Amino acid sequence: MGKTETRLEPMRLLVADDEPRILDLFTEILAPADDILSGLDGLGPASPVADQVFELTLCRQGEEAVEAFRAAAREARPYAVAFIDVRMPPGRGGLFAAEEIRAIDPGVQIVVVTAFTDVDPLTIARRVPPIDKLLYIQKPFHPQEILQFATSLCAKWRAERDFKALKSRLETLVYERTAALASANRKLTREMEERERVTHLIESAKREWEGTFDSVQD
Repeated sequence: MGKTETRLEPMRLLVADDEPRILDLFTEILAPADDILSGLDGLGPASPVADQVFELTLCRQGEEAVEAFRAAAREARPYAVAFIDVRMPPGRGGLFAAEEIRAIDPGVQIVVVTAFTDVDPLTIARRVPPIDKLLYIQKPFHPQEILQFATSLCAKWRAERDFKALKSRLETLVYERTAALASANRKLTREMEERERVTHLIESAKREWEGTFDSVQD
């Protein structure tokens, strides 16, 4: 019998850049298809890269990227990673988009991409915290860098999501067990109080019985 291949779930990625050739390059790297331009108006084609499949959303402006994240939040279909160019004229730029996106989805992994050396990574880190969900890369980049970033960050995002879900399940289980234990303790307390009441009644009846018979002459 042959081995059954298990493919990882598709991961949603967003790329925001005002240069069409950069969007084409991301598509070629992460979602290659016969028609590489088919994804420029929205979702790009999903194709396997190694064991991972990526679904690309391609945007030319920061505002467009922010709206894509708003839609993802409404649909409960979050993005794992966002690659965002710093300067996307004539819009407000990538840092604005990154700040808005972080507010919409605190869990997304953000990669800030720029061709300019005057962009201060510390400024980016201050504007788009937390630092553990933020990376910085300069153009020109190597295709393998993008592939490695996407694969590794998706794995990190998936692990954090699964851990959060497991933590939530465990907290629910602990709450249910604690509630059940508290209910059992209350029941036991009531039984002990009832037993004590019955014992008191028996002792009172016994004293009354003994007093009655002690007062009776032979």
